Amino acid sequence: MTREQLTEKIKEIARENTGAELAEGVSLKECGLDSLSLVAVIAGIEESFGFFFRDDDLQPDNLTTLEALVQLTENYL
Repeated sequence: MTREQLTEKIKEIARENTGAELAEGVSLKECGLDSLSLVAVIAGIEESFGFFFRDDDLQPDNLTTLEALVQLTENYL
């Protein structure tokens, strides 16, 4: 899977689970994700790709943008 395909998949997961439209270069909060909806996106990524993030990867500072979510996910693929 290319980075572009991964980015689109994560955007799709966010849209399906929260209704939020994630955009590159915009904070997740500005895209409409709060902490609860971010958990739904994380769970959707884990379910879709068949792995679980380590707790220490799920720090708020690591989860601020779409790009950060893509990079974090890439570490597990």
